[in-house]
Amino acid sequence: MPCQPFLLGMCNSVTVPCCQGAESLSQLVSSHWDVLKTTCQCIKQAAAAMGVDVARAKQIPQLCNISVPVPIDPNVNCDRFEIK
Repeated sequence: MPCQPFLLGMCNSVTVPCCQGAESLSQLVSSHWDVLKTTCQCIKQAAAAMGVDVARAKQIPQLCNISVPVPIDPNVNCDRFEIK
């Protein structure tokens, strides 16, 4: 997971591979509801298992200058997301 060092506080900035991965994931889920929901559930479980710093996770879209439809948050309700 290219964003893992940033999400766990092991480095202070996002890397190019992190931003590229986040952008690719965003593009994938933006057009398919089933992929969006499944991806949300996967991210939610991984965030909880890894002990992700949620505040850092929320910074990724801004730092990478992208729009991410699914927050990286162990408390997110994956049923509330819709493709617009």
